[in-house]
Amino acid sequence: MRGRLLHVSLAVTFTVTIAALLTGCGSGTPATPDFALSAAPATVSVSGGALGQPVSVTATAMHGFTAQVTVAPSGLPTGVTAKPATLSLAPGVAQKITFTADTTVASGSATVTLTGTSGMLSHAVTVALTTTAPPAPHFSLTVVPTSQTLVTGTT
Repeated sequence: MRGRLLHVSLAVTFTVTIAALLTGCGSGTPATPDFALSAAPATVSVSGGALGQPVSVTATAMHGFTAQVTVAPSGLPTGVTAKPATLSLAPGVAQKITFTADTTVASGSATVTLTGTSGMLSHAVTVALTTTAPPAPHFSLTVVPTSQTLVTGTT
């Protein structure tokens, strides 16, 4: 008897079912709604007694965030004010806050922090603020004579 080779072909089919939840960085849980806060420009200069400098502030929604964000500045140097004192931002809608220096401001620099809060969420962005004291007056006033006597009925 001669050896016979038997060739067998075998076909195997695998069926694989993969279920995945593609939210929240692959953790399997949905991402929490949140926001990011931005300000532009990031650097402003104000001079004592001059017009203020506006900064545009935006809250950007993440993961379906839809709430209002209240923004308040802190770290303002003496003689500098922010108007309005607080902002109420809708996500994606920029508003301006204007920094103004009065005539008593000293020259210097400060980091102003804009903090946005909504419920338990809080985020901050900083603005570098440079202040310049107002220039000294460019005039003087002298009265001569320093005193004068007036008599009633005379000119």
